[in-house]
Amino acid sequence: MLRSLVGSEMCIRDRIQMKSYLSGNPDLVVGLNQDLAIGKAGNLYGSVVMDDCNFHECVNLSEFEYDRVLQFNPPDGEFVVMNYRITKEIVPPFRIQPFMEDAGPGRV
Repeated sequence: MLRSLVGSEMCIRDRIQMKSYLSGNPDLVVGLNQDLAIGKAGNLYGSVVMDDCNFHECVNLSEFEYDRVLQFNPPDGEFVVMNYRITKEIVPPFRIQPFMEDAGPGRV
């Protein structure tokens, strides 16, 4: 996380970065806070407001707009899933809670 002082304001510029070597073409889903707002649209109590963000080309943007979910088929290797910037309430907007389902013997 990069925090910088812009004038008298703090700023967070950060990213969600992933390293993937999954075989096949699995769909991965990362759920984000439903109260996540981008730009000035999110002045509601309890909402997480990001000034702006951008995504890797593999992310399904319609899923993000509708459900605040990052759904994608990851490319092999290391890549940045999402970049974001926050200048208002300086609170990191994410908590990572991994969840995996057992798909049978030798599969996750």
